[in-house]
Amino acid sequence: MACVNPNDSNFKEILKKVRNPIRAEIAFQKQIEQYDGLRKTVKDIISGDAKSVTTDFTDSIYDLLSDKGLQILKDNNISKETFNAELNKELSKSKFSKWVESIIDEISRILGREKLNNIIDSITSQQVRDYFTAEGDMLIYGITSSQKSKIPLVNQLIYRSITPANYNFKRIIKKGAVSLFTGRDYKDFIKTITEWRNNDVANNVTRQNKVIPRWATELTEEQYNKREDAWRLSNGLAQIHNTFKFVGKGFLDSEYNLIASELGQNVYAFVNPDFDSPDIDRKLGIDKTNAVMGKYAIKLGVDDVGEYFQYNDVWDLNVTNPIIKTVIEATQNPFIVTGKIYKALDYDETGNPIEYYTNDASNPNIKLYNDMVQYINVQEELDNVDVLDKLNDCF
Repeated sequence: MACVNPNDSNFKEILKKVRNPIRAEIAFQKQIEQYDGLRKTVKDIISGDAKSVTTDFTDSIYDLLSDKGLQILKDNNISKETFNAELNKELSKSKFSKWVESIIDEISRILGREKLNNIIDSITSQQVRDYFTAEGDMLIYGITSSQKSKIPLVNQLIYRSITPANYNFKRIIKKGAVSLFTGRDYKDFIKTITEWRNNDVANNVTRQNKVIPRWATELTEEQYNKREDAWRLSNGLAQIHNTFKFVGKGFLDSEYNLIASELGQNVYAFVNPDFDSPDIDRKLGIDKTNAVMGKYAIKLGVDDVGEYFQYNDVWDLNVTNPIIKTVIEATQNPFIVTGKIYKALDYDETGNPIEYYTNDASNPNIKLYNDMVQYINVQEELDNVDVLDKLNDCF
């Protein structure tokens, strides 16, 4: 959150209505973000720099207008649908018509004061507890207070320079020296990983020595973003792609069972997990679809919602180099990634059943699957009864 001047008149009015400084700051920041773009466009119109505006701009302006502004448009036979075309015609003229000058005056006045009724309503409808919990911290700030780095400048440098994709010490140092000045992004990642894999293949590096797999060179940008969020959280920095949600604290035992404990590590689940069915059929999976966990444990079970598979992993850096290991222990904050994916049932266009997995516990198709399983079990019991009856008839 940006610092807010507590004496700002807009902020004072919001605070008076929502009666909570955190909520007020959120609403105030949203107001700034929402209207900054509109203010810039209006400024460009006034200065003559804007030669045309988008429909999104005129729609937003129309929705902000007071009754006075709407009446101005109505008097000139301008509706919301024609507002964009009429305004763009005026922008090509050397002198605006009177109605345009009136609208500019009106919208400048509106953007110069608070227009926050909708935002305030949405903020006040939320629960106060949302802003004083780890879940709330994750939602608002992208990180929990216990995950946050105590040496942020150091972690920023590590995050910027290190590509967390290989444990080769020389590679890490060489690439890090370049990335420290140039930064890293998706295209750079793919280029780097491809070069490293080609070198591995050329030098006959065996899988036991951590040769980079081919699938790692084919990651999508979405997968890369998930990896980056994990790397940021490990460094105690806020995630920026909303990959994870906070679900609690705990430990993973030797069998990779999650043990809830307030003394444990932070536990996160994917907001939008992606798993292939073949991975789900094993006890140990390789996370090729999210591209975050590497190897992870798979647990199968049934709860009040339905049949599920649970992914469990500790996100940490498993290194043996003593120098890197010392740096990691001093700067990184490992965490647990876990979540449940439930079996659900749908039907294709021809009425054939299709089983699939969903992370939405409220998905009604989970109940469809549960009902189908229950029906099959009942039928099997009835079939078994018929067999027993026929056997009894033989004696």
